[in-house]
Amino acid sequence: MKNSFAINSNKELVHISEVSNNNTENFYCFNCSERLIAKKGNIKIHHFSHKSKITCSFESYLHKLSKLKFYILYSKALSEGKPFYIEYFTNKSCNSCVNIYNINCSLNNEISKYNLTKIFDIVTIEKGINGFIADVLLESTKNDKKLLIEFVVNNQCSEEKINSGLKIVEIYVNNENDLKHFEQNQIQINHLDLKYYNFKI
Repeated sequence: MKNSFAINSNKELVHISEVSNNNTENFYCFNCSERLIAKKGNIKIHHFSHKSKITCSFESYLHKLSKLKFYILYSKALSEGKPFYIEYFTNKSCNSCVNIYNINCSLNNEISKYNLTKIFDIVTIEKGINGFIADVLLESTKNDKKLLIEFVVNNQCSEEKINSGLKIVEIYVNNENDLKHFEQNQIQINHLDLKYYNFKI
């Protein structure tokens, strides 16, 4: 398993590109907590490797990385007073001829974006809500609005969670590169497979 991310001794998320070739710092897998070695040779792609042979699931690693990466970047946006956008399709139609010809024309869908930090100023990993656990829960101190951010590597949201009425954004993650888009402080509909549940758009 070749991980691009690890946790350092200060419990900070570190990318392999941030580690120098002669680094002696200890790194750990945030999935299984085992020691990792930074491999920065001239032949293979740079990565973190488990020091001892251990069964560590890449799917579980990727799911935890998704939650951590989003949490860290969203928290940073909040602390710096910056926006964090989410994109969605808006269905557009023209009803100017309804009264005359009884015609309602569908127009091309349009990508719109919404600043999440404008409403949600609390972010928590794996918080319970209405009998469910959110991968990441966004909440507001100004009102009772809540948004569940769910990351899908293998397992999609249950029907019970979808039918709960809670607003959910389901983000499908295939590899570490899918998470790079969060670094631009946005969830982009053109770069990620997204599903929205219980929204009125």
